Amino acid sequence: MALTPDTRVDKYDVFISYSRKDVEFAKRLERALEHFKPPKDLNVPQRHLRVFRDQEDITGTDYHRAIGQHLKNSAKLIVVCSPSARASDYVNDEIRRFTENGDSQDIIPILVAGVPNNEAGPGQESGMAFPQALCEAMQVPLATDYSGFRLGKHKIDKDVHKSSWYTLLANIYGVSRSEIEQRDRRRQVKRRRITAAFVAGVMATLLTLSVVAWWQKTLAEAARLEAEAARLEAESRELAAEARSRLDRHPAESLVLAIEALRRAETFEAWQAVQTSLEQSHLHASLEHEGDVHFVAFSPDGKRVATASDEWTARSWSAETGEELAVLRGHEDYVNHIAFSPDGKRVATASEDETARVWSAETGEELAVLRGHEWNVNHVVFSPDGKRVA
Repeated sequence: MALTPDTRVDKYDVFISYSRKDVEFAKRLERALEHFKPPKDLNVPQRHLRVFRDQEDITGTDYHRAIGQHLKNSAKLIVVCSPSARASDYVNDEIRRFTENGDSQDIIPILVAGVPNNEAGPGQESGMAFPQALCEAMQVPLATDYSGFRLGKHKIDKDVHKSSWYTLLANIYGVSRSEIEQRDRRRQVKRRRITAAFVAGVMATLLTLSVVAWWQKTLAEAARLEAEAARLEAESRELAAEARSRLDRHPAESLVLAIEALRRAETFEAWQAVQTSLEQSHLHASLEHEGDVHFVAFSPDGKRVATASDEWTARSWSAETGEELAVLRGHEDYVNHIAFSPDGKRVATASEDETARVWSAETGEELAVLRGHEWNVNHVVFSPDGKRVA
């Protein structure tokens, strides 16, 4: 049935039934549903959804009696389906209780792990996701697909699961998915336009207020910058000349001076000194990735070099020959940083896939995955005794 306005305070729009092993997904689902408010031009109750989840909303000391009352007072039953849910006596009991008082069409299965029972082949029974009571209530359950959902990486209502989110809302409100998706997208576009207009107005006001003060400082700042640029260019040319003078006897020192000249100012003399010094500085090796290299670290004994890149890998090389010793594969996004352990036997990497990882420096074998962050990991370091990683 479609949701209708209801003034009873004990009425829930949705009851979430789930296995305790799926509690983190259930929490995120509850928050996403409670934060959603339908577009004003959609013919459904214009309020936030009222969601029941037992760990947050249970009242009374008799669990079974309280659950029965809340199921009776819920318009829809969402069943978070997984092999754990199929094995849960509580989930099966809640489905049966709901169908005693409601229509099985008001049950909304969500697949988070495992496979639909009818798709399981011989020997795959342990992977079946649909509870027996759900199969009894619905001949062939059609589940909203959230399989592959990763906590800390994915959002219930965004990104790769946006389509599933609109399907879920359509089932809850009893409207077509295209109707609610189109109207919600129009609302989002309207909000972005309003936000953009507001920001543009604020920026215009700030620009007007600051233009006079800025203009007063402009001439003085321009003069200062011109003098500073002239000074740096002069220093760059002096350093480039010094680099050329040391090239024959001290090529390494020449390269250092040439690079410093380029840092001061990108003069023609500085570029020429760098190019000449590189050609004669006895370069040992060039360690090449297929993407940008974000960080380089030497092992404590100086015999190996480790590099981190945006091609989702880190690599270990011989510092003497440039030979590639190992490729550290496993990250699912850019690798931002890499560090050797004090004994040089392990390396740790930090990545934008919200993990850090520990590897064997000699073989490239992955030893540990450090999960828990909910954002990019930009740096990693070993403790002095090598027993911990931060």
